[in-house]
Amino acid sequence: MKRLLGKKILFLGASTYFYEAAMYAKENGAYIIAVDKRPKEECIVKQIADEEYLMDTTDIKSIKDLVLKKNIDGIYPGASEVNIPIAIKVANETGIAKYCEENQWEMATNKAIFKDVCRKFDVPVTPVFNVIEPIDKEQISKLEFPLVTKPVDNNGSTGISICENSEDFIKAYKKAKEASKCGEVLVEKKMNFEKSLIAHYTAQDGEVIFCGLTDKESNRINKNSAPVMSIQFMPSKLTDRFKEKINKKIINMLKGIDIKYGPIWIEVFYDGEEFFLNEIGYRYGGSLTYYPVDYFFGINQMHLLVNYLATGKPLYDNFENIKEISDRETHEYCILPMQVKHGKIKAINGLEELLKEKFVYAFIQSHIVNDVIEETGTTHQVFGYIHLVAENRKQLIKYIDYVKKSIEILDENNEDMLNILYCR
Repeated sequence: MKRLLGKKILFLGASTYFYEAAMYAKENGAYIIAVDKRPKEECIVKQIADEEYLMDTTDIKSIKDLVLKKNIDGIYPGASEVNIPIAIKVANETGIAKYCEENQWEMATNKAIFKDVCRKFDVPVTPVFNVIEPIDKEQISKLEFPLVTKPVDNNGSTGISICENSEDFIKAYKKAKEASKCGEVLVEKKMNFEKSLIAHYTAQDGEVIFCGLTDKESNRINKNSAPVMSIQFMPSKLTDRFKEKINKKIINMLKGIDIKYGPIWIEVFYDGEEFFLNEIGYRYGGSLTYYPVDYFFGINQMHLLVNYLATGKPLYDNFENIKEISDRETHEYCILPMQVKHGKIKAINGLEELLKEKFVYAFIQSHIVNDVIEETGTTHQVFGYIHLVAENRKQLIKYIDYVKKSIEILDENNEDMLNILYCR
């Protein structure tokens, strides 16, 4: 049975990040409408859509008019922090389904609000320092270094600085403030950014279940940038301790703020004794973290979202009783970001052959030939995210080395741009 037969779904964005969702919708009978400000030849989803429009996805009035004119049943915004709030506003004005409320989205994109919510539910968070403008020497003298300055409402490591001493503080604070949409800055105790955890949860019809814990490693692309993800391994060696110490509190918090549907990820720090929540995403990760959740638990968060936004109905039966797939409990999984140096991409060699390997579970490409890569030190310098599976860690490390050796990304001078952080 095609569960989406007769449903019209509007895709806010038509890049490769939306392709699998669009194919799932089409294969289940949905009528696909894609909007993107780029032309059809640059947008893979436009090429498979039933209708496509050259339109800015942030143009709320035009999106709303299209929803009403075409009798659209649901809007799929993917994992975009730009498009999700647009989808929420249009849904509120047209009455179609949405998985996230405006106040929940504000909490998920404002680190200060999220920390307040955690405190309300007695969930430990990264310690913060109270700084009041104008900042004087007396305030700075009371801070404990090293510390971190970050915008309360930005992602992808944008605007984040690690301050080792007081001389760096004012410059770092200004950088964070300029990167904040609302002009607010968080000043936090420096935790172990190089090694953190990502906890995954899925909500359906008000029920929230734990969907795995990953070990996340981070590193700097260049010496002046903030750390970005260099790899994620799943399952984490701390999974049992995490579930014992803090998992129930987190689920209670998520239910307490009335989360009903969708994927949730939470970054967590561990100091050897306690877990501290750092930030939350009420969406799947940009590296398409619904893949490992599906691999280990058989829950496809993307399918769940597409289905709910189009029908307003749950996807899985006996959802609260879903457990980890038994014969995969001992498997090893990793998400490997493939960073590149700055320059213009002239050629990509070896990728097609690499993706035929059985140990490649998924690949999400961010850049193509002729893209210009700026030296931002952020996730903009990620060529793509490759997902690998193996029966053990030793085997997985061999596969990572194979990835590094089998692909070549050349700039206009025929120099290799590939610079995978984990393989440095």
